Amino acid sequence: MVSRPARVSLRHEATLGPGEKIPCMIRDIEIASLMQEPIAESQEHLDRNRVASYTHHLDDAQPVTVFDTGDALILADGYHRVEAARQLGRTTIKAEVRRGSRSDAMRFAVVLNKEQRGMTGSETLSAIKKRAGGRWASGR
Repeated sequence: MVSRPARVSLRHEATLGPGEKIPCMIRDIEIASLMQEPIAESQEHLDRNRVASYTHHLDDAQPVTVFDTGDALILADGYHRVEAARQLGRTTIKAEVRRGSRSDAMRFAVVLNKEQRGMTGSETLSAIKKRAGGRWASGR
C-alpha cells in the first residue's frame, strides 16, 4: 500500500466519465511518490511557456489529478504543474486523488485530451503508449 500524507483538505465526488461519479480527496502529495516517467524523459512533451506560466501562479492553479490504485499513485493530469513545482523547489503538490485502476487513469486522460486538445481517442492512446514505453500494459 502507498503511504499517504495525513493532510486532507477536501472530500468530494469527481466525474470519471459520463454519469460516473467517484469519491476523491484534495490533498498534498509527495511528488516523488507519483508514478510517472522521469521528467527528463518527458521534456519534449512539456510546453516550456506553460510551465513558466504555472511557476508564477501554481498556488492558484487547479490540483493535478492522481489515481490511487492501492499500490501506486498515477499522475493522470498535471505534468506541467508538477514540473513547475519542481522548478520552484517544492516536494509536494496539491492533488485531486481518485480511487481507480490504471485503466481508469488512462480513460480519464483520453477523455480529458479529447475535451481540451481536440485529440481523438486513438491519438491520445498512441501518445500515452509512446510516453509510457509499455508501462500501461497492465489494466490494474
